[in-house]
Amino acid sequence: MSRRLLSVWMLLVVASTTLVSAAWAEGYDESIRLRSFLSSAQEVDNPAREEGRSFGFARAEIFFDDDVATIEVRGLFLLRSRTDITRFHIHRGVFGENGPIVVNFFDTVATPNRPDPDPEPIPVRRRLVRLSFELEVDPETAAEIATFPEDFYFNLHTEAFAAGEVRGQLFD
Repeated sequence: MSRRLLSVWMLLVVASTTLVSAAWAEGYDESIRLRSFLSSAQEVDNPAREEGRSFGFARAEIFFDDDVATIEVRGLFLLRSRTDITRFHIHRGVFGENGPIVVNFFDTVATPNRPDPDPEPIPVRRRLVRLSFELEVDPETAAEIATFPEDFYFNLHTEAFAAGEVRGQLFD
């Protein structure tokens, strides 16, 4: 893809993500909004870093209600591997460091945080993929993410890149 086409593409994605996020967040007074730009280049010690040129944008909104916290995520990704999505979660870790999973939105692998994995990967039929998740999370974890977003990152895994195809730090 030429640089000019890629620049136009990124501009369109950012504009559409901003419009969708504004409409999505309308009507909520008590929430924290976070963003992330994910790319293969941000993966750490991972073949996707050298082989992939995938990227994406994600918006998260954290809602607090009494003793419950909910995180809603919307994402748009351009995945060069064109292989099915197997995992999507938030990790604790600063830029350039891998860390443990703290919020597990989707996982085809059993983990301590998610003992009952999702039965099937999310099929990728085209390079451009939209994802949307909503999950109740521990309020303390949600408060930590909202307070220190730069200490957390999204990671999306595919069949081609089991360690992660795109990664991106959260920011407000």
